[in-house]
Amino acid sequence: MKILYVDKGVDGHHVTYMRALCKNEDAKCVLVLPQNVDIPNVEQYIYKTIDKPPRKFRTYMKFLKEINSFIKKEKPDVVHFLYGDFFYRYFGAGLGRFKGYKTVMTVHSARHSRIEKISLKLISKKMDKIIVHSDYIKSAVEACGVNNAVHVEYPQFNSTVCSSEFAKQKLGIDPNVKVIGCIGGTRPAKGLDIMLEALNDVKSDFRLLVAGAPEAFDAEYIKEHSQKYADKVVTHLHFLSDEELAWAFNASDIIAVPYRRSFNGASGPLGEGVALGKCIVSTDHGNLGDAVTKNHLGYTFACEDTGSLTATLEKALSNEFVRDECYEAYRESLDPQYFEEKYKKLYRELTNDHGADN
Repeated sequence: MKILYVDKGVDGHHVTYMRALCKNEDAKCVLVLPQNVDIPNVEQYIYKTIDKPPRKFRTYMKFLKEINSFIKKEKPDVVHFLYGDFFYRYFGAGLGRFKGYKTVMTVHSARHSRIEKISLKLISKKMDKIIVHSDYIKSAVEACGVNNAVHVEYPQFNSTVCSSEFAKQKLGIDPNVKVIGCIGGTRPAKGLDIMLEALNDVKSDFRLLVAGAPEAFDAEYIKEHSQKYADKVVTHLHFLSDEELAWAFNASDIIAVPYRRSFNGASGPLGEGVALGKCIVSTDHGNLGDAVTKNHLGYTFACEDTGSLTATLEKALSNEFVRDECYEAYRESLDPQYFEEKYKKLYRELTNDHGADN
């Protein structure tokens, strides 16, 4: 079996995700990307047309033509588009040219506008399978009229465990105080500003750890908006190494994901936190709220409501969080091996290959 993967980027989690897929010993894997990545012994093609979602229809069609040239050369059994959100703008136009192959597309977030729902329904008709990473998103896309969605939970690949005490020591944090971790780039959708405002009225003792690349909110912004509790804030505002990222997650007792309503996808910090057994404080909105509530991962607050977040943080800080069977079952589903096996089964079913030679 041969599987050709197409992705629109190689930043963030993209390479880790592809590396896991390419572990499939049942298949020969081929990558079509905007630049080479460090995945040994895998054929790679580099497309030149585009490195971001196209604004012009002609550019988009030229991109598809270039992708098709690689597909014709390799003649794969399965073509898997790893970032389906890329195709919304043009309603999947041009994807019909790939119907001679088994086609799969991963959609990473639930869309709620009428026009986006129509687009996804049209895209799905040109794909054999649409992959989503949560039950919530699966229900959302099925409500749009998509009838070929498959749920494969997004795994956690880099869960490095060390003691909380050691991690707090490395980051200069008092080991006797509960730490609220806001981890990752400070993009507007992640709601760090909402967290900073909510903490003004929290009475329980805490430390706020903000660790990740400064984007919308930098050190000056954080300092200005946390004056009331300045002695309780620890920042590491830069792109984190793997080691620093592990310290940040292990040092945190609570992983906070106070994301705005505009965000409705999977959260890396939430998944990493669960993989390490942490209490999650999340917005009650959309995919995140559904995951936390359904799987007993922690506490939720009313989306973008600072008063509600304050009360929820007080609850999380003053109570000892206990993981139950629902939490542990969800935690188990994040195992990369589960992810890899589910994809192997999907590809075998698509190609009716039940263990024959490649």
